[in-house]
Parts: sequence; structure tokens; C-alpha cells
Amino acid sequence: MRQDTGNAVVDHLKFVIGPPERRRRSVWYIVYEDDGQAHLHFPVDEVSPEPTLDDCVKVSDVFAEAIQTAGAEASLVVAITRPGPASVTASDRLWYRAAQQVCAERQVPLLGVHVMTAAGHRQIFLDDVL
Repeated sequence: MRQDTGNAVVDHLKFVIGPPERRRRSVWYIVYEDDGQAHLHFPVDEVSPEPTLDDCVKVSDVFAEAIQTAGAEASLVVAITRPGPASVTASDRLWYRAAQQVCAERQVPLLGVHVMTAAGHRQIFLDDVL
């Protein structure tokens, strides 16, 4: 995928995931194809407020494996929605680690992991989980 899509990803997330969705506890997997466009959106609703790393890996791997198996030239964006502030929580860190792990194992480019709440938006970076 083109490397100039950072702002486009954020704009797309803000457009697709509106205020009502940002109040629910979900994890969204968005597939970007090589043309730089988001083609598929997979929200996983009612995720646990206290998941284990294994839970996060199992869910995330479903999407990374699908991309790998399809042989698609595609990348993945993960967006965590939940009530509360946009500061990074312990569960957000687990979702980030899981996405990083499965995408590395499956050789699927991960364009970013984002937290989106009614209070705001924040991209999670490695410094946030160390």
C-alpha cells in the first residue's frame, strides 16, 4: 500500500466510526487494498472489557489469516472503540500487541492501531505499550 495514507486512514476512521459506535466496546478490522482504499470493515462487537492476550490474538488472527490465505496485497488497520477517555488502557495494549504479533507472523502489513472513543481519537504507538 502507498505510504502517504496516514491522514487518509484517520479521516476514514473518523468518517466510518461515528459517535454511537465509539461508545460501544468493539474492535474494528479494516482491510486496505494496494490502491490505498478501505474495502472491507469488520467490527467485532461486545468484546470483553478485560480480555486476555490469548483472546486478542485469537480474534486478530482470524483477519490476518484471511488476508494471508487470500494472497491479497492488503494491509490491516485496527480500531478499538469503547466508553471512556482516549487514553491508552491495559486492554488497548493487549489488542495492540495481538495485532502486531499476528500481522508479523502472517506477514500482513499493519497500518496502525487506533483508540476511538466519544471523547477522542488516538493512535497507539510502541511507546504506549512499553
